[in-house]
Amino acid sequence: MGYLQAGFIILGIIATCSEYTGGQIRTTLTTIPWSGFQLSTKHLALAIITIPVAFIIAASGVLYTFIMMRDTAVEIEIDTMIKTLVGATGYLTLTTLLSAAIGGLLRRTIPALVVLDSHDCGMVLTRTLSHYQK
Repeated sequence: MGYLQAGFIILGIIATCSEYTGGQIRTTLTTIPWSGFQLSTKHLALAIITIPVAFIIAASGVLYTFIMMRDTAVEIEIDTMIKTLVGATGYLTLTTLLSAAIGGLLRRTIPALVVLDSHDCGMVLTRTLSHYQK
C-alpha cells in the first residue's frame, strides 16, 4: 500500500499548497476573508473527491483477491470484505486529509512532502529492520 498511500499524500499536499505557490491565495482570501471557513470547505471538497476514488481503488484490490481465491478452500465472508473496503477507504481519505492539513500548516509543497515522506520511510525502515532482527 506504500505507492498507493504516497499518491493520496501527494493529492492532499497539492490540493492545499497549490494556492500558496502561485499566489492565488490572495484572490481567494479577498473573496472569502474567513480563512478557517475557506480551509474547511477546501478539505470538505477534497474529501468528497477522495472517498469515491479511494473506494474504487480499494474495491479493485479486494475484488481481484476475491476472484483469484475463489477456487481455493478458503472462504471469504462478505462482512469481512465490506469491513476491509470501509477501513481502506477511510484510511486513504484520512491520509489525504492529514497531508492536506500539514500542507496547509507549512504552505510549501516540498517541505510538506519531505515531512510526510520521511515519516513514511521511517515506518518502512523500522518494519524492515525489525523483520531482519528476528
